[in-house]
Amino acid sequence: MSLINNPRETLILAKDNLLNSSLELFTEHQNVITKGVLFIGGFTLTSILTGDSSIFYYYYWFLLGVLSTIGFGVGLPTGTLFLIPTIINNYNTTTITETISSDVFWKSLPIVLCWGIGTAIGELPPYFLARYNQKEYQEYVKDYSKYIGYLKKNSFVFIAIGSSWPNVTFDFVGMLCGLNDISVFNFIIPTIIGKAFIKAPFQLLCVIYFYSELSNNKMIITPPSYFAYILNIIFSCIIVLFIKKTIETLADNELKSKLISEK
Repeated sequence: MSLINNPRETLILAKDNLLNSSLELFTEHQNVITKGVLFIGGFTLTSILTGDSSIFYYYYWFLLGVLSTIGFGVGLPTGTLFLIPTIINNYNTTTITETISSDVFWKSLPIVLCWGIGTAIGELPPYFLARYNQKEYQEYVKDYSKYIGYLKKNSFVFIAIGSSWPNVTFDFVGMLCGLNDISVFNFIIPTIIGKAFIKAPFQLLCVIYFYSELSNNKMIITPPSYFAYILNIIFSCIIVLFIKKTIETLADNELKSKLISEK
């Protein structure tokens, strides 16, 4: 399906697929989703009643993390556009002492962890896309039962290692787990550990180290003013392409489901 050639039909199919998938997901994990919504809602309400607005600040970084990985390989580069500049700003606004790197690390760590958890949650769409279509691909993976058994047996280590370094192909890890019926919790927990508690803090250390070296050597390069406009244009184009691709993917899945049910 193409959003350009058949906009009305594509939008209708995408809407139907989104509703059906959401209902199926809620039915399968009703208790967990309900508890999660109640916990987040209660936590947010408590923050509002107590006048503590910091929770929304951390929500903001969490959502930026989600946006960076949710695009099926074309996520928004929120780490480059938002997180790194914030870390650098923390460095520049921290009093220069012998422990400035340590001070900046602990000052920046909370938002880095929130962003890292968001990047892990953003890996769920490929997982669910593969899981809800696993029946169609069973014939292609049946010859690899030996490797699939090894994957399932060592899934925690496999996923944690795969997510703990800048891996642009991690979408395929999520799809592989979805196709082989690895539970969502056995997928997301090691993903969070790898992305939020291993990779993100290490990247924070790297940013602080290299920026401190540049600062000490007076090699800081200030980008020209028009650079921000170029980034905004690229940012907007990526958003549009991501939305278009997501809608077409949903429409294709719904069309396949209807064709299979008719047979």
